[in-house]
Amino acid sequence: MTDSMDERNNLLFNTISRAMIDNLSKLHVAFVDVVGEEPKTLASGILVLVEKHLFVATAAHVIPSNPETRLAFASRTSRDLKPGLPVVLRYGKPASDWPDVGFLELALEGTLSVLTKEAIGLERISLLGPGDPSQLCFLCGYPEDLKWLSRPSKYEGHLSFQGSCYTNNPIRHTMWPIVSLDDHPTDQKVDIFLPYDQEEEMCFHEENEGHNHLGEPFGMSGGGLWQAVPCGNSVWSPEQVQLFGIQSAWNKKCKYVRASQVIHWIHLIYENYCDLRHTLVERFPNLKSLA
Repeated sequence: MTDSMDERNNLLFNTISRAMIDNLSKLHVAFVDVVGEEPKTLASGILVLVEKHLFVATAAHVIPSNPETRLAFASRTSRDLKPGLPVVLRYGKPASDWPDVGFLELALEGTLSVLTKEAIGLERISLLGPGDPSQLCFLCGYPEDLKWLSRPSKYEGHLSFQGSCYTNNPIRHTMWPIVSLDDHPTDQKVDIFLPYDQEEEMCFHEENEGHNHLGEPFGMSGGGLWQAVPCGNSVWSPEQVQLFGIQSAWNKKCKYVRASQVIHWIHLIYENYCDLRHTLVERFPNLKSLA
């Protein structure tokens, strides 16, 4: 009886996990800095639609100067890298680049169909602070070691990429690692820490479930951290997995990834878009307290 129940529970967990990963893969994008002989940066982001503004929520450190002419986005249906497509209308990040959050605003018309992606609304964002250490967190993005690039010309290339989704429980804040003096001090109102031990395998790839050891997460900067919120007695759906952080840094020696809590990205949008302030404060009433 117990073995049968365990098998059913494992099957249910695997089915739900697969549904989560399939859903999350549609919401993330990969983009490349194409200036120079070789791409300088592969980065990740989450598509967020707020009223008529389509944003890529990402990390500040992956946004170059003049991204309008430097960034190319990869889509599922085309591997051509063309700078300026989709069109970047506007971008922003904190003056101090910390917390490590930034945004790109893309032209709304036609972009999602070109990228063959979907965008979340504010209802898929939750303020979970540093995350619930008793629940699995999903970290999604496009690692550098799952990308292959051929470059027929200086200005265009062909990108083959594969997203991945890494799962683990957030580190309880009382157990956070001691960061280097060169890094920003830890802050319970800013940080999220997730174990990232390359000797352990808890990684799922977008196209095929991976069975190799964890790769180096370069390129996943700007990717989303997600956790499921309680659904009570209602039927579970992927929409109950909520965005609560944006990946920023990795420490190989200390075996962790570091992320910024999503409230700081929301506040960045609040500071830059007067027309969205009412909508943002209505959804997140404590937003003004960050000012």
